[in-house]
Amino acid sequence: MPPTLHSSFRTNIAFYQEPTQGAVPGAGDTPAAQAIAWAAAEGADAFRVFVEEGDPAFIRGAMAVPNADMQENVYTKQPPHKGLPTADGGTLLSRVWGTGDSWGAGLQVLGGTPSGLGRILAHALGGSALGGYTDIATVADALNFGVTTAAFAAVGHLIWIEDADDPGRLFPVQITGISGTDFTIDRELPFAPDAGDKIYGMEMAWPDAEALTNPSDVNYSTYSILYEKGPHVWLAGGSHLELTELQLERGQQPKFAWAVLSAKGVPQGDGSPDSPVWTGGVEGLGQDVKAVGHDTLLYINDVGTTTWSCTSVFEAKLTAGVPVRSQDSVTECESGMPGRAGYMTEPADTTLEVVVPLTDDQQARWTAGTIVTVTYFQVAPVGFGYCVHIAKGFLMDAPEPVLEGTNRWRLMIQATHNDDATTETYAAKFVLGR
Repeated sequence: MPPTLHSSFRTNIAFYQEPTQGAVPGAGDTPAAQAIAWAAAEGADAFRVFVEEGDPAFIRGAMAVPNADMQENVYTKQPPHKGLPTADGGTLLSRVWGTGDSWGAGLQVLGGTPSGLGRILAHALGGSALGGYTDIATVADALNFGVTTAAFAAVGHLIWIEDADDPGRLFPVQITGISGTDFTIDRELPFAPDAGDKIYGMEMAWPDAEALTNPSDVNYSTYSILYEKGPHVWLAGGSHLELTELQLERGQQPKFAWAVLSAKGVPQGDGSPDSPVWTGGVEGLGQDVKAVGHDTLLYINDVGTTTWSCTSVFEAKLTAGVPVRSQDSVTECESGMPGRAGYMTEPADTTLEVVVPLTDDQQARWTAGTIVTVTYFQVAPVGFGYCVHIAKGFLMDAPEPVLEGTNRWRLMIQATHNDDATTETYAAKFVLGR
């Protein structure tokens, strides 16, 4: 069994977006030719991202299965046949980092090439969008202002706004309305917006059931995953990643935890590629990801309340709750997907668990069922920020004291679909932005 892979200069985990389910690079070719196919796809359909840990131990290839139908009697032994080489059960742990893009005037990334991590998030959640750069041209009030161009934006998109008087500190808001080049945002900023303040787009992802269930949907996708540890290579094809949680630990870099489902696992020596000769870089390697704690803020208030309100956070964890389930079969219609027709999802059950200080008024007012808006985000320079936004969620229980004699209260917030929203982005249970 291959060991758990911890990232080092001798470890690579590459992802390839399959043109059709199960179609791995260089399928059917020699291991050397497959390696060339992987390298040739780098930068287009194949990319590498920084992964702290990867567990390829689930890749066993086809298991031997006793063939009772071929036994003439109980004393006659016949050779077993190979079962299905499914490779479910793997895990990955990757850091969270910003897009790394330093966008400027005139650089619109809408419809551009998403980053590798952005593509994985879009694949795992279904919905995605790329924002772009503009700036504030006119100001009507704290929630309404005109922009130079709104071509990149849509209702429900998240945007970063930077105070021209305090450059390098960006704050996220959600667009709730667009009329021509006029924006309405969901809450006030901690500063008065003014003409000339910069607006930076985000790379966003949110749950979209159709994209996770319907193989005909334009956003449905499967991946080939190549695991390298020194000279050792393992391959999983027809794979789908499930985002299980966003880990937000004090003083640590935030991390995404992934579960890996795969239709086919190919161990080394059983048809896996040779090691590709990579020419590009590993996305996220060496980036100064901001630690949780320093300039990390939590906005939480009753839904519809627009006054800026933030609080400190003692603990936080997002459970994405967007499950991925295999649709198993007894046939193989698509090459490379033995016994699997694809993947589907089930209703999302997204929860954000936080431990925060509360005032006496908040303790009394935030009873079970209270509907709130929540944004957990990192104030950071362009290209380094990230945020989790729940436009509409409710408290599952009343605030629970964590330790008697301390102002530490646990809140369990369950995200809910906003049926009154005008776009799927705005209606989504949560939106991740970078």
